[in-house]
Amino acid sequence: MVADYQGRPLLFHAIGSVSSVADQIVLVLAPRATVPGDLPSGVRIARDEEAYGGPLRGLAAGLAGVTTDLALVAGGDMPRLSPTVLRKMCRTIESSDADAVALLEGAQRRPMPLVLRTRVRAGVDDALDRGERSLRGFLDAVRVTEIPEETWRKSDPDGGTLLDVDRPGDLPE
Repeated sequence: MVADYQGRPLLFHAIGSVSSVADQIVLVLAPRATVPGDLPSGVRIARDEEAYGGPLRGLAAGLAGVTTDLALVAGGDMPRLSPTVLRKMCRTIESSDADAVALLEGAQRRPMPLVLRTRVRAGVDDALDRGERSLRGFLDAVRVTEIPEETWRKSDPDGGTLLDVDRPGDLPE
């Protein structure tokens, strides 16, 4: 979905938040999707190999060229990612031996945003070979440290970090 939020494309909000925390930005696009105009400089494009192959296939495409030890994974339709929460996720994984860090919403683990060690690339490929397509399913197979909602909400009281815009009606006023 292409939509504007607060006068800018949704995607640009997500890129802005992630770029305030990460050194490299990789934008994963569907096989035939057009590159959005006026992307910030330094954003690298990766192509998903299979249209509608699921989010895990997109993760594999994005991780393919990442050269850092950690990757911050977020949706381009997440316009209110809190850089403070994203930094907390990065600090949490750096001080643990977990493969990934995810946020809890109540008792439910959210699949994005996600910080993971890029050493899991082989595990992503193995999961795809087994027919797994979801991030949730993949996360069930690796060591995940979860940040409780009451902890991350101290930095993001309204929970905007989890806003995921799938339909125009999902956009806040």
